[in-house]
Amino acid sequence: MPDTHLEANNNIAKVSLIELDAAAPTSFRASSDRGFVLVAIKDCSLLVDGERTKLKAGEYKAIPGRRTLELGRSETPNCPLVLIEIIAASQALTIEKTALGGHKEMEDASDRNSTLLIAISPLQIRDTRNLAEEDGPWKSGPQKSIELHEGQFTWLQRGVHRLRNSGNSTICFVTVEW
Repeated sequence: MPDTHLEANNNIAKVSLIELDAAAPTSFRASSDRGFVLVAIKDCSLLVDGERTKLKAGEYKAIPGRRTLELGRSETPNCPLVLIEIIAASQALTIEKTALGGHKEMEDASDRNSTLLIAISPLQIRDTRNLAEEDGPWKSGPQKSIELHEGQFTWLQRGVHRLRNSGNSTICFVTVEW
């Protein structure tokens, strides 16, 4: 079973699943000048530094700079978000929302660094990593089964991955590549 979290820290990011409180804004302090990324798990309306922002499930908002970030709930009663504090990045992050049909697969290459995979819907995927040299024919590595509930996340090692939806329903997830 992969390492799945509601909170994780490593040398490139601090990642947390948060639920905004209606009573008062919550403050977060960036430890680097890279800032934050917010990923909405459900459609929600929130306050980012006092400004109303609407995000649909799987959408994100980048908030650059070393600063204190204030988040509050606006109209939405349930507003789960994954908050990513970027500690280090050698270039701009690549952030993508993906919908993958039942028993479909996709290839994802992340040769730069690790990739954070965030479940927007519950998902079961089979991850096969390519062990071949760059530009060589595909050489399957061991298969890993990943099962996540909405809002949970896991890290994929750098390299080329073939991700296959093990279920019958379409799944949705966001990848953040360093």
